Order: sequence, then structure tokens, then C-alpha cells
Amino acid sequence: MKSKDRTWAAGAPIAAGPNAPVIDDKASNGIWLLAVFAITFGLTFARMPQRLTQGFLWAEDASIFLKGGYEEGFRSIFAPYAGYLHAVPRLLVAAYASVGSPVHAPLVLAWVCAIVLAGAATLLFTAVYRHVGRVAAMCFALALIVVPQDGEIWLTVTNLQWILGPLLLVLLWREFVAGQVFPVRVFYLDAALIVLLALTGPFGLVFSVFVIGAAFIKGRHEWARRTWGLFVAYGLALTAQMVCLMHASSQGGLVKFNPADFHWISSFLRYFVLDFLSPASLNDQWSGGVRICLSLIAIACCGFALYKTPGNYRFACAALLFLAVLFWALGIARFGRTDLAMRWAMGGSRYLFVPFVFCFWTFVICLSKANGVGAKSAAGVLLLLVCMSSATGFASGKWPATNITSLVTGNVVSYRLSPPPGDLFVTTIKRVR
Repeated sequence: MKSKDRTWAAGAPIAAGPNAPVIDDKASNGIWLLAVFAITFGLTFARMPQRLTQGFLWAEDASIFLKGGYEEGFRSIFAPYAGYLHAVPRLLVAAYASVGSPVHAPLVLAWVCAIVLAGAATLLFTAVYRHVGRVAAMCFALALIVVPQDGEIWLTVTNLQWILGPLLLVLLWREFVAGQVFPVRVFYLDAALIVLLALTGPFGLVFSVFVIGAAFIKGRHEWARRTWGLFVAYGLALTAQMVCLMHASSQGGLVKFNPADFHWISSFLRYFVLDFLSPASLNDQWSGGVRICLSLIAIACCGFALYKTPGNYRFACAALLFLAVLFWALGIARFGRTDLAMRWAMGGSRYLFVPFVFCFWTFVICLSKANGVGAKSAAGVLLLLVCMSSATGFASGKWPATNITSLVTGNVVSYRLSPPPGDLFVTTIKRVR
């Protein structure tokens, strides 16, 4: 029987277009918002308590961001790193550097990152709860801290881009695709976040394909004037990122990778599909044939749940899965290693975070909206397996604290920071007393 659920609404259909009724959030959602923020923060503390009690810096936190913040101040926002601008980390570190000492930076920045993580989860909840329901929306939000990950990306300003990338996608969808009309204050908050996040890492460039497609399909008839203004601002932010990327490429600053040297299919089945759903330590004990069979069964279950998911929800799931595979492939190229597996419990775990979040969201949508007990059960089992896989590495890896020493020479204090993972990132920051 064909489903009648052809809208993105959870309940009454949502009118689209510039003449649609304005949607405003009600105070009754306050408890849910507080719950999402508190649970996200609580899980963050549970996974890595030592980082929030002792402080934590990781690699480029010191050598790139703190050093730039103290030496260049807010001008460091315009300094690219790894081929991209990183506006959010630069802003946060520059703001701290203007008032705080490098001695306290590990603890303060860890807490700032925890607040940003919980805030991003809360914003995700507000953006999707009307379409999937509040419980499913909470699962959407908690994906940022629940998916399998060895802790490389959490509570470090260097890796905030990975936390904020999924939020950018949802904000772009809300403003350019969903067709809802929110109060002006909500639009301008979304607009500021979209531009800022587009200037943070590569995600805005990848997502631009969907935004351009939305402009051709929906723009002429459904976009308000302010939406077109946001489209232009987003385009300018992407132009800045593209200039930085082209400059890095011309200088030989990007990783050299030959796709022909990589075993794409076997790596995808074993290190993406199977590692996502079961502990890596267990996967390594199975034969190659067993791994292939189990991976294909998991893909079949996902495909069945997707097939039974109606209307635009199915399209959203397909888009998320496409993006997950795309980001995995881009991560492989960026990782640049054919001799070392890119796994969430080993090297390159940061490149798997966003694909895992998108897959997790797909399972949540299927569980919430699929027709039939079988499809819902398939999605539910996949979600349960993901959570069990994540639980095997729930406690994030414990890295040594950053060693900070100071030397006073006249009216200048030199701080020497030695963050993990090694001496390559030792940094000296000088401040005038």
C-alpha cells in the first residue's frame, strides 16, 4: 500500500514558500532543549572526564591555533590551515588569547569545545524535531557524541570542524530546502551560523552542490528575497575557501594520493560498514568471506529499511548515505595512506566521524518513519549494533597532559607548550608582561 506521508511534517503538513505562515518555537520546548544540552554534555564528560578536569590540547591546538591567536589576534581568522579557513576555532582561540594566559588554555578550551558540542547538538534538535518527532530528534542530536570514535575529534579546537560539519548541512537544508518560514531572529541566526561554518573547513564546499541544486529547483518560485541574500553570502564564503584551497594545491600543500593503489571495495566493507556495526577487535578474528557476507547483510538491511521509508524521508536517507560514502572516499584521499587502514579505533578516525553521523541519522529516520514492523526492526537492530560498537571504545584514549613551562626574560614571558601526540607540535608563545 502506497504511503500518504509525502511531507516533511511530523503532524500537520508544513506550508512552504514566502507566503507560508511563520513558525515560532514555544516555551514548552525549553525542557527538551535543556535535556539535549545536558545529556550531550554528560556523555561528553563520561567519555573523557580527564580532559574536562585536567585540560587538553591536541597537536595543532598549540602549534597553529594558540600560536596564531597570541601572535596575530583576530587577524589569524584569515590565515588558512591545511588548505582551508577555520573561522570558528580561530575566533574562539583569539578571543581567549586576548584575555587569558597559555597556562590555563588547555582547561578553558576543553570546556569551550564541550559547550560548542552540546550547543551544536541542541541546534540540531531544534532543526529536525518537527519532521521526525522529539525522541528521534534527540537521537539526531546525540549522534555527535554517540557514534564510534576514538576521541580524536572531541574537545579540541583543531577538530571542531568535524563537529560543526553535520550542523551546517542541517542548517542549509532548513533555509534552502525545507521551505519553512521562521521569525526574522531565527533566520539571521541561521544565516550567521551558515556563513561562519562555511568558513570553517571544507564542508561548505561539498554541500554547495545541494544548495545550487535547490536554487535551480526551488529558488525561483519558493525562495524569499532574504533567502537569496543568504545564498549570495554563502557563495562568497565558499569563494574564499576555494581561493585558499587552490593556493594550497599550487604550493604542494595537499596530500598526494593515487586512487589506483587503494583497495576500495574490500576496505569499504571491512573498515567502514563492519567497523561501524561491530567491534574492530571482533572483525579482525573473522575470515574475509565472513566479513563480506556480514557487510552485505548489513547493507541489505539498510536498503530494505530505506525502501520502506516513504516520500521525502527516503530521499533524505539516500542523500545522507551518498554523502557518507562521499566523505569516506574524500577522507581516504586526504588520509593518503595505502599501507595503513583508516579505522575509527586506529588512524584517521576523524575522517570517519561525519560519515558515521550521516549513517546514524539514516537509521534514525528509517526507524521513525519506515512502514512496517520488519523495516523498523531492521533499522532498530542497525542502531543497536552501532551503539554496541561505540560502547567498546566508549572511554576515549587517554593522552598525556600538555606540558607547559615558562621562562621570564625582562618583560617577556616565553611559554613552551608540548601537547600530544609528539614533539612535532612543541610550540613557544611569547607574551609581554
